[in-house]
Amino acid sequence: MTQLRGDEPIGILDLLLVAGALAAAGSNFIKPKSLADEPLGGGEDSSLKIYFRSPVFIYAIWSILAIGASTVINSQSGLYPLASFFVPAAPFIATSLVTICLVIVVEGDEGDSLLAGFAFASLFLGIIYTFGALTSNAAMMYEDRFSGLSANPNQVALQALATLVALAMVIMHTRSNITFYIAAAATPFTLAYGLASKSDAFMICLPVATAVFGLIVLKRYQIKLWLVIVAGTFLSLAFLLSLAAAFPHIFGGVGGLIESQLQQGGQDTDRTLLWRHGWMAWQHSPLFGNGPGAWSGLGAPFQGFEAHNSLIDWLSISGLFGFVPIALIIVQLFRKYDDVRLIRALGIVALAIFTAFHFVFRLPIFWFTVLLLLMPYYVQWQRVVENDAPQQ
Repeated sequence: MTQLRGDEPIGILDLLLVAGALAAAGSNFIKPKSLADEPLGGGEDSSLKIYFRSPVFIYAIWSILAIGASTVINSQSGLYPLASFFVPAAPFIATSLVTICLVIVVEGDEGDSLLAGFAFASLFLGIIYTFGALTSNAAMMYEDRFSGLSANPNQVALQALATLVALAMVIMHTRSNITFYIAAAATPFTLAYGLASKSDAFMICLPVATAVFGLIVLKRYQIKLWLVIVAGTFLSLAFLLSLAAAFPHIFGGVGGLIESQLQQGGQDTDRTLLWRHGWMAWQHSPLFGNGPGAWSGLGAPFQGFEAHNSLIDWLSISGLFGFVPIALIIVQLFRKYDDVRLIRALGIVALAIFTAFHFVFRLPIFWFTVLLLLMPYYVQWQRVVENDAPQQ
């Protein structure tokens, strides 16, 4: 779910991910729906218009148009040959296709199966990552931040954060006890490898993700808020302290890493320069952007660096033409005043904070989690609660 980066050549995992998503969505799209089988999303309309109710679906289609428009316009200008845009454009198009397919599958009859599969995959992945982290297995990860499976620790951190939020939504909405327990078991493993990535962005976002979990427990089990706060704080501290005591060589350096960055600048100083020059790159072509690629730099714009800020990077790539749908998605979050609005808003906030430190729009795990937050699952969950309630 974090493979699509556009490095040449495109990896086989990238191709399999896109092909698998297209196959799953295609089988669901062409299969006749039974009126007795209501989709997980709560809708009954089997026509195409049901998918356009999702702002994520709309954005995915619009992003393909934005990338295509920026590529053609900039290639016609003569500044960049069309062929040079193909590789960096591929991950955006592939991610958009995967996102479109996810919406189709989730809105269809296989929504429950997708949640179950995601929970199981998260548990399996969490065990692998955590085992590699705790054993310092160089072939897997965390002999240092940039070894093994964590060649890009920021992607590992995003995977962990987005998975935590997605697992919280699965725990809240699933109708299967097995899926519930698998998702619950995957949560501590996901937290463990997220911490082992030593990502400062992950540390900043973690309290918000924890608040999402607390509110979901409060909502699902009708537990008093103060009890959730006390129990959640105690369990979180106990878990972190036990990890720190058992594996100080891995987790002991997290605090020192953050402290050294605060004292010496380092990454944060570089980010400020990248943000400024990314903004300048967008101003070079504000309407349609500069096309897919990395347009920032430490010394000036157009030095082949990403701005490491999703909004700035997306502006410099697609301009206002691609940026406007992002604003519409944010507005969509506040259109419905339902009783889980705070949970959904906190989940979006956690992801939004992370986007300020890294470019994540080409990564399917990000959009999958946004999809879970914005889809109207609360309707289905409320119905399940009502059906399970004792009859008077």
